[in-house]
Amino acid sequence: MLNNLNKIADNISFSERVRLGVQKALIKLVYETA
Repeated sequence: MLNNLNKIADNISFSERVRLGVQKALIKLVYETA
């Protein structure tokens, strides 16, 4: 049970990191093209 919760937490943190990385890349792209 606890192991599953840890896996879910890892998945959430991973998707959060991916989302933030995409966001930063988009912001950088916008600044460079502007």
